[in-house]
Amino acid sequence: MLKDDRKYKDLVFEPAISGGLSCLHRPTRGGLYAIRQTQCTAVITLLSESENPNEIGNVCKELGLKWIWVPLQGANKRLLESNNTSWIIRKALDSAKKMLESGDFIFVHCAAGIHRTGIFLYALLRISGFNKDDTLEKIKRIRTVTYEKCGTSRFELAESLSTQIMSENWSFIRPEFQGLTSTKTINTPLFWIKITPTHLGNLRFEIVITNTEVTEYILGPCLNLKIKFEYVSKVFGESWLQAREVKFLPGGISKNFKFFEKELLSFLKESCPLETGQLIGKEVYWEFQFIQAFWPEVSKIFTNGIIDVYDIPGVVRNTQSESVCQDILEYKSCLQS
Repeated sequence: MLKDDRKYKDLVFEPAISGGLSCLHRPTRGGLYAIRQTQCTAVITLLSESENPNEIGNVCKELGLKWIWVPLQGANKRLLESNNTSWIIRKALDSAKKMLESGDFIFVHCAAGIHRTGIFLYALLRISGFNKDDTLEKIKRIRTVTYEKCGTSRFELAESLSTQIMSENWSFIRPEFQGLTSTKTINTPLFWIKITPTHLGNLRFEIVITNTEVTEYILGPCLNLKIKFEYVSKVFGESWLQAREVKFLPGGISKNFKFFEKELLSFLKESCPLETGQLIGKEVYWEFQFIQAFWPEVSKIFTNGIIDVYDIPGVVRNTQSESVCQDILEYKSCLQS
């Protein structure tokens, strides 16, 4: 064993939820073998494709270690706030949090184990329930050099990202939703979509996918779409906005609606292998109109018809809900009655 590889054998995992976290710079093959002799059960690799991450993945497979590759080219503000990179990180953080909840001990690394690693660890600890001070203290205990050299500006970026995730994660807001089973793919999906004008002149967009029995779910993006109400009125007429009550909905990341279609399509195709299903919601025909007008490629996925929840016996018309999750829970309650 090389002298440098011995560092990995002495890794200490900082407790987090039901598992633990540790980090260092990119491991060699020998380093991964040393890591396997510790508590480690999973490796998260934060490297770009040009940095040959599959070398790590192949050895992890040999050793029976779980492996997640997060394709990150760097840790600068512009890159991390781009739609594609932001979505990739969010999915990886969600997977990592579930691994901690399952008792996994995760080793996180990039090239030097500092910038990308520090940002990922910070965001993961924050969405796992630790406050800012405890998060920084844990990173310091995991690896002092990562804590010292990641930099205040990068930790602030990670704080912004984790705050957005927590504000958008409905399981924090609706504890009842935890009664359903989270999954990664659904073959016969119901696409729950809700579009609400907000006090900020944006449209709040929410999407959750469930199976037809509403026992499984996949949380999708919840964000504010930057679009002028005048433009919406021009396309649909005043009736569209008049039918959508303007609500005070603080928080949430804002994105340009024109560039969101690709991201939404990627989420739908990854979550639903058959790429088809039913659109569902309260007066969801309005949402379908919007999607047809602005995201025609997305509308092609809703080929199995549209379900207006108000047509379901037991659902009270004109009841106001703040999120699509409330609509789902109301619908589920009617199915059970």
